[in-house]
Amino acid sequence: MLKYGLVIMFLTATACVTMQPQRNDKATDGVQKLDLCAWERPPEEYAGRLVQVEGIVQFGFEESSLTAVDCGIPVWLDFPDDEGHVDDKPTAGSRVILGVTFAQFQEWSKAGALADPSNLPWQTAQPAKPVRPVRDRLWRRLMNAKSDHPTTATLIGRLDYLPGPGFITSTGDSRHPFVWQGSGYGHLDSYPLRLIVTQVVALNYDKGHKKKQNAA
Repeated sequence: MLKYGLVIMFLTATACVTMQPQRNDKATDGVQKLDLCAWERPPEEYAGRLVQVEGIVQFGFEESSLTAVDCGIPVWLDFPDDEGHVDDKPTAGSRVILGVTFAQFQEWSKAGALADPSNLPWQTAQPAKPVRPVRDRLWRRLMNAKSDHPTTATLIGRLDYLPGPGFITSTGDSRHPFVWQGSGYGHLDSYPLRLIVTQVVALNYDKGHKKKQNAA
């Protein structure tokens, strides 16, 4: 009788465990928990720092995003290569002027002001430091998530943010020596923030499905 009782207790405990969201409770020292719907400080003060955010992750055609559950703020998700790098924006080593509107770019181009480096606040774009991703079981499960399967996730990563609507950069092309680009990330620069993912802390597939159903 005792043997059967132990078996029942074991099966009950196992069922309880499998119903919980999958988590990774590794140390997160120095990571700032960030509520995308309630910014305590301006976004530029978080730029380049490790943050922890939660939202609904979706992958698909020209989409790799995390969207805040309560307010819908989107964040572009990028994943580093084996050496911890992603494509810098602006390109590291290029000459740039940050926080510029397209109208300002047109005005300066017509006036020839861009050709004289002393007239405008040109600076050299610096390369971002590589990150150290934790490629564990939860990381692999997120990478295998299907595009039609939204997943609520808690992620840690480096937050990237560029000020203003756009920036000007030099191209080295004599025909078109300067170009304007939007400050956003992802498809059509439509995401104001980018998270370079370094760790997957938690995944909850059921919650993601529920949000999708409620929004339909």
